[in-house]
Amino acid sequence: MGKWCVAIALIFSLIFGLGQGDSWADPLTDGPVVEWLTFAVPEADQAKFIEKELEIWNPIDRRSPAFVRKEIWQDAENPDQLTVVVSWSSQKLRKVVSPEDVQAAEAAFDAAMGKTYPILIKKEFRNLSQSSDWNLTAFGTGA
Repeated sequence: MGKWCVAIALIFSLIFGLGQGDSWADPLTDGPVVEWLTFAVPEADQAKFIEKELEIWNPIDRRSPAFVRKEIWQDAENPDQLTVVVSWSSQKLRKVVSPEDVQAAEAAFDAAMGKTYPILIKKEFRNLSQSSDWNLTAFGTGA
């Protein structure tokens, strides 16, 4: 009878996630992450959008010790779309900026632009490679 109780307890813990504290957490949940935000921005507004993005959002982003870099890309097939790609070293540390500060930056950006630009696509990507020194010869691109 005792073996059955242990087996049933084990099955319940696996099904319902009992005992899954931080020690059981997926190590990828706090790894590097890339934030991908695609906005509808007419080409005529893009220079100002980029200027204000860097002026208003960079100081906010840099408050997080996880901030690595930001890039702003224009879609070659849809030139009225800009994608802001932000790299973070840690998902947990990325969230140190308060929601109030984020809302204040959003309001300041919209005020500076004179309008709100809709986010068309919002995604996050996790780095599964965990390698900073790829062997490019394995891909046929190295010497």
